[in-house]
Amino acid sequence: MMKARATFYTCACSILLAMTAAAQTHSTAPRASALGEATDGYYVGFLRRGPAWTAESTPETERVQAGHMAHIGDMAKSGKLAGAGPFSDGGQLRGVFIFKVDSLEEAKAMAEADPAVKAGRLTVDVHSWTGPAGVGARYAAERQANPQAKDEMVTFQMVLLARGPKWTLEAERQGSARDAFIKQMHASGKLAAAGPFTDSGDVREMLVLQAASPEEAKAIAENHPLVKAGVLSLEVHPWWTAKGTWP
Repeated sequence: MMKARATFYTCACSILLAMTAAAQTHSTAPRASALGEATDGYYVGFLRRGPAWTAESTPETERVQAGHMAHIGDMAKSGKLAGAGPFSDGGQLRGVFIFKVDSLEEAKAMAEADPAVKAGRLTVDVHSWTGPAGVGARYAAERQANPQAKDEMVTFQMVLLARGPKWTLEAERQGSARDAFIKQMHASGKLAAAGPFTDSGDVREMLVLQAASPEEAKAIAENHPLVKAGVLSLEVHPWWTAKGTWP
C-alpha cells in the first residue's frame, strides 16, 4: 500500500510540472462561451487498462512505470500538456491527459509514445475538446509567485456524457436548456469546467464538478436536460489533480 501511494504521489508531482510548463508556453486566441467566458481548444486523452494490465507489481511493471513517469516529464518539458491526473476509483479508466497542441495527430503521437501504452498496460483514445481558456495557468502563476509553496492536490468529480438511447445529432444541438443548466451549476459554485467534445466519438461532453462525492456529482448531472431526455448518458469518476488546474 505504501509503495502504491508513493507511485501515485510521484505521478501527481510530474503532472504538476507538466501543467506549469504548458501554461507558460502556449497561448491562443480565446472564443466566447455560453457563460460569456473565454474558451480554447484542447485534446483530451483517456488512459484505460490495456490487454497487458495487471495490478501486480513486478520488475517489468516497475520498468514500464518508470518509463511512463519519464515520458510525463518529457511532455512537461515540451510545454504541451495543459493538465493531467489519475482517476482514483480503480476502474477501467486510469487517467487523463489534456494537451494544448496544434493538431489531433500531434496529441495522439505524444499519448501513444507513452511506454505504458506501447507495452499494452494502458490504451489511449484522444478527442478534441473545447474547454475554458487557461487550463493550468492559475497553478503556474501561483508557483511563480511562491516557488517554495507546498503543492496541494484536490479531487474533482469528472462527469463524462456519452450518447444515450435517444441520441441524435439534432437532439444534441438543442442547446438552450443545456446552457441554462450550465449557468445554474456555475452560479452554485459546483462547476469547475465544462465543454463539448467536437469530434464524432461516443463521448459528447465533459463536466468537472467540485462535488464531495461521485454520488453528489451524479445527482447534479442527472438534472442535465439532455440526460433527463435520454439524449445523453453519464458516468462519474473521482479525478485527482492539482489545485489551480482550472481557471
